Amino acid sequence: MPSPTTSSIAAWLDSIHEGDCLTLMRQLPDECVDLVVTSPPYNMGRGYGDHARRWNGYHGYGDDLPYEAYVAWQRECISEMLRVLTPAGAIFYNHAGHIQNGIWQSPMQDILREFPVRQPIIWKRSGGTNHNRGYFLRTTEFIYLVARPQFQLVSGHQATDVWKSGRRRRAGYGTTPRSRPDCPRRRYGQRLPR
Repeated sequence: MPSPTTSSIAAWLDSIHEGDCLTLMRQLPDECVDLVVTSPPYNMGRGYGDHARRWNGYHGYGDDLPYEAYVAWQRECISEMLRVLTPAGAIFYNHAGHIQNGIWQSPMQDILREFPVRQPIIWKRSGGTNHNRGYFLRTTEFIYLVARPQFQLVSGHQATDVWKSGRRRRAGYGTTPRSRPDCPRRRYGQRLPR
């Protein structure tokens, strides 16, 4: 693993680095990353239901921090992401609110306060199962485009602010997490603009 004094990004290329995101990002030099795509834990505690039991949280993260601690942690993560972004870089930050004690809650106003959010994107997912007759089946989440000043979309792009994803079969993989309970995954509906 590169040392904290690494001044070149070369040691980080073409490999996967597993570890605490803050620890790893702090080892990266300033302005060395063009794009960050992230979907952090949502801090839903028991709200994850079957997912929490199936995957036992996020490898040691219990997903139930006190609200203020969770917001501070996410703000620290985004600050580090912005530090490593190039002047034309962007973060696509996926997050969803949740229902807790019968009330819709979202920490996004507190997490993203004062960060350069360019625009929210609606991620329209397909399917799901609604086990609560008191609420509609939720099939959307938000992806927040947090961008540095020089970030621009590719000229002539036609991407909209609603990204749709459907169920697709790939060789060797089923269409639901139950077919690969060891492998949680997210699919984004469109290719990210360059």
